[in-house]
Amino acid sequence: MYAKTAVELVRHINQTRDEVELIFPPYEGDMIRRVVTEIEAHFKERQRLLESDEFQANIQNPPPEFMCAVRTHHVCMMRNRRCVIAYQLERLKRLRRARYRFGSVLPNDIRNNLGAPERDFFLAYDEILNDYSTDVNLDLAANQTPPGSLFIDVRPLKNVGTIMTENGPLRLTMNKQENVRWSTEIEDFIRQGILERVHSTSG
Repeated sequence: MYAKTAVELVRHINQTRDEVELIFPPYEGDMIRRVVTEIEAHFKERQRLLESDEFQANIQNPPPEFMCAVRTHHVCMMRNRRCVIAYQLERLKRLRRARYRFGSVLPNDIRNNLGAPERDFFLAYDEILNDYSTDVNLDLAANQTPPGSLFIDVRPLKNVGTIMTENGPLRLTMNKQENVRWSTEIEDFIRQGILERVHSTSG
């Protein structure tokens, strides 16, 4: 069936669509290449029909079945193209969300599932965002979720030692829970997986 692979491509990305969680399935490079090959085949067949002697001899009034074949190849080309664009656009939207959530360093489970063009896009987007944040002296990725209180409990997942925050130096010991004052640096460490926020449970 024409455009079957392209439709499967869109179905795959829609199955992992989530407004809360950022899910990055592996980049379907092989499927995209198959779709591009099909687009090229439709283009060549359409051109062959349009340049044929039969069409040129009846160019003012071509047979309906002839134009039906030409239109079929053209519509299939456009459908394939739209499906690939929809797939790529959805993944780029998720990449932009990932930049705000995780900062400049993506988790391995996301980075390992990106295609080469997506990695290039993320690096370029990160550079643009950093340059703009510097120009306006504002971290656009900070404070995505306002804290419920001025102080929060965190637990270091790595040995980071003493860090400097806007509230002064802070010494953190791995796996030792600390009550710290909220700051953009603390939020960055949480996004990067260096700290985890500990939510108190009411008994």
